[in-house]
This record gives sequence, structure tokens and C-alpha cells, in this order.
Amino acid sequence: MVNDDRTEIATTDELETDVATDDEKAIAGPNEVYCMDCGQTIKEAAEICPHCGIKQNKLETGDRADSDSTMTARRQYELESIAGKSTLLGALLGLLAPPVGYVYVGKWGWALVNFLTLNYFLLGFILVPLHILRIISDAKGELRIAGIGSY
Repeated sequence: MVNDDRTEIATTDELETDVATDDEKAIAGPNEVYCMDCGQTIKEAAEICPHCGIKQNKLETGDRADSDSTMTARRQYELESIAGKSTLLGALLGLLAPPVGYVYVGKWGWALVNFLTLNYFLLGFILVPLHILRIISDAKGELRIAGIGSY
């Protein structure tokens, strides 16, 4: 369409064909993914987005995303051994002999640091029982989130 000043004006129909609607952007097809930068749907095999030109980072099988979704057997064993400890006994050991409290929950590194720095003569009697309680409750929480056991 042309107005009196001879400038071209786009009609409503012409504008609608250039702009994708929200429904068209919302659903990616079977072999499509969303661009990591602009969010447009692109082919899954595309290394560079044709809309914005940004390189797409692909996650390989066995990458970090997969390893986060499942807990390794070793990690599960560690968490179950910590979660099975008594919180009362852990807190008492942490109060009476802070390095021994850390050994009780399997944190030998913390026990060694606590022993070598003589922290058990300073604030160790207050902080270590609280830290041990937190270690046990975090282990139970992580197992609960992973859906393992009845912690």
C-alpha cells in the first residue's frame, strides 16, 4: 500500500506473516530444540542458530546433566552411612570430644583439622555439634530428594 507521500506502508496482513505468534514459538517439533540465546525453535542438529547466529552448546551422553540426575552408588553408600547415624550420639560426641564427633560421621578431614588447630578448646564445643547435626540432616535430605529410603 502506498500513501500520498509515496512511502510504502505495510498492511496488517503483511505484518502478521513476519511475526511468529506465541503459539508457534511455544512448541518445538520432534527434531527441534530451543536456541540457548534467543529462544527460537531450531533444528536439533543445528550447531549455530539461524536466527541469532549464536553457537549452541550440546550436552553429550554422560555429561554433567546426566550425572546430576542419578546418584552414583558410591555417593548413595556414603549418604546412607551418614544418614543412619544417631543425631543424639553425634551431637554428644561433638560436644564432649569434637574431633571424635567428626570421625563418627566419617568426616576424617574435618576431624584432623579440628584436632590440629586445637579448635576443640575454642568454639569447637559449640560449633562441632551443630555442624554434625547439619551433616546428618543434609545426608537425609539428599537421600529424600533422590527418593532413596525413608529418611
